Amino acid sequence: MLDSLFRNFWLDDKEIKTRTIEEEKFMNYLRDFQKGDLSGKRKFVDFFVSASEWNIYVLGMRLFMAICSHSDMEMMTAFLSECDEKKLRVFIAYIPESLTMQAIPFLLALFEEWEDTSLGQDIARCICEMLGQEYYDENRYTVDELGNLFFSFSKKNDLSMYYYRGQTYFVGEVSKKIITMTAYCRSKAINYLEDQMPSVISNATGIECPVHYGVEISSDSIGQLYAYVKMISKEQQISGKKYFFNHIIR
Repeated sequence: MLDSLFRNFWLDDKEIKTRTIEEEKFMNYLRDFQKGDLSGKRKFVDFFVSASEWNIYVLGMRLFMAICSHSDMEMMTAFLSECDEKKLRVFIAYIPESLTMQAIPFLLALFEEWEDTSLGQDIARCICEMLGQEYYDENRYTVDELGNLFFSFSKKNDLSMYYYRGQTYFVGEVSKKIITMTAYCRSKAINYLEDQMPSVISNATGIECPVHYGVEISSDSIGQLYAYVKMISKEQQISGKKYFFNHIIR
């Protein structure tokens, strides 16, 4: 299975002797993207959204969010007009990792369609998260409320930049959030809680974060995290820009 070959988007040292045709095709796209060749993005979208294997669709959606530019969100238009709820939930789960506010109009359109369902409130939660707004479970959000939040954000911020949870994306800032979360988990004697931040920073740098969802937080893992943060701080990434394996997304 492809799931056993990848941990996020890193190839394991071990070889899997047999792979399906779709798994092999996915790997070929991934290798190109890791090298900075993003010319095949549109063909990649056509491939993964129609894949017969569910894991290819899920991995494909997360990889697309990691490599897409602002304008690339348009590649999702046809897909979103006809996808079912199961596939849509995957889209919503990973879209914050796109770091682009150009995704919000798509989410607002989806919310208007699904407003009176549990999925509608999941979309509302996603929009609030991306804008850096607190989401209140007891509030029944409307499309006008969410649209106003986005309008307010757009008036105060440059939408040509990339953002993570309402703040200009920068590898150093995400690193600080990971350290804070790690310290919290250590103080509570619980495993690491959050999978999105390690994914965002690891995909941007091409260097895997030593903490990830479910990992036990020990003094050793904290030491590894500090060493990791020191190492990636040397990467010459520009605040507000987006990267995949240290290649800038244009």
